[in-house]
Amino acid sequence: MPKPSFVQHPDGTVGSEHLGVRVFSVTGPSMQDLIDRVAVILGEHLDSGDELHVCFNAMQNGSRQHAGHKLLQAPRPWTELFFEYSALLVLRAPSA
Repeated sequence: MPKPSFVQHPDGTVGSEHLGVRVFSVTGPSMQDLIDRVAVILGEHLDSGDELHVCFNAMQNGSRQHAGHKLLQAPRPWTELFFEYSALLVLRAPSA
């Protein structure tokens, strides 16, 4: 298998390999985008017998204030939050 640094990865993905350990950092603007990218990485790089370690994070990266005006109701302002999702995948080949 070629080293991940020479393989085309999905957008938002970087990878590296050293001594049988493959590490991928994956980001996505939505949870679905992140899961789609993780599925591609695992489908292409996970071998039977590999150990898989996953670390997941969701971090707020913005917000938007809404006035909340509705016809015949008192204004109820609300805040919409935006997040960036990321995962760190570590694949370790079985030791001989």
